[in-house]
Amino acid sequence: GRQHASLLFAVSELVRSFGRDESCFETLRVSLEEVMSWTSKILRELSNFDAAPDVADDAFLLAKVCVSHCPSVVINIRVLPAVIDMALAGLHVQHREACC
Repeated sequence: GRQHASLLFAVSELVRSFGRDESCFETLRVSLEEVMSWTSKILRELSNFDAAPDVADDAFLLAKVCVSHCPSVVINIRVLPAVIDMALAGLHVQHREACC
């Protein structure tokens, strides 16, 4: 969990630094596809949000930074579905907290 969260944070910093540089789009796209695909597999279940809150936090930070700095990289066949899957699973966290 901890190493994965660190990787997500590092990629978000790369996107923040190089996301507006079109010459970096391909490298960022490949990095984002890999890390988000892997992360979406981790965050499929509600219990995984509890088990790895740092991964969840850094995954959504990365998605937010990408939308702000290089939205075209997020809107692709591998990244967008992964982000949506994580968001749908994460919606249950707020619902559970509100009900309990």
